[in-house]
Amino acid sequence: MARHRTWLEEPEPQQAETDQDPPDLQQAAAAAAARRAEESTLAVRTRQRYEQVQALRAQGKGIKPIMRETGLAKETVRRFYRAVPRRSG
Repeated sequence: MARHRTWLEEPEPQQAETDQDPPDLQQAAAAAAARRAEESTLAVRTRQRYEQVQALRAQGKGIKPIMRETGLAKETVRRFYRAVPRRSG
């Protein structure tokens, strides 16, 4: 038991504090992850498709004609067609 006594000791308070990232590093990591998500190929393609569907909708086209023109699935067109635009700010 004497050999393993160090396992039973409480960690020093300084060690416990250094294991956690400082808040500013956590915020920087979160901001970097958000930027990567915004710039991802999937996000860019989704925004482009949404804008395309909304532009065709503004021209007065329905879901089926938009499906034929874009080659997107019916549910995808429907989702973008009915989506409420985000408000900025």
